Amino acid sequence: MRVFFFVVLASLLLTACSPDFIMPQSRPDDLSFQPLEFNFPNVTHRELDNGMKIYLRENHELPLVKLTVMVEGGSIYDPQEKAGLSDFSLKSFRAGE
Repeated sequence: MRVFFFVVLASLLLTACSPDFIMPQSRPDDLSFQPLEFNFPNVTHRELDNGMKIYLRENHELPLVKLTVMVEGGSIYDPQEKAGLSDFSLKSFRAGE
């Protein structure tokens, strides 16, 4: 039984490794693909009186509302006499106070 199993396994391996079953290799620069199509989403841009910029992109595929807030700030914008102001503001903003 072992001999039969070994003979079947060896014949499968030799058949699978024969050059007839191996796909020919192509050079990457010889490959061709259809051109990709990409349409940028429609984004509405508004600027409020206080200088805040708002970008709005509507997507009505799902009944969801997602809000992302990005604030231009950080300790680099803190005045020297008020070091830590941006950190305090961020922590207050996250806490909702």
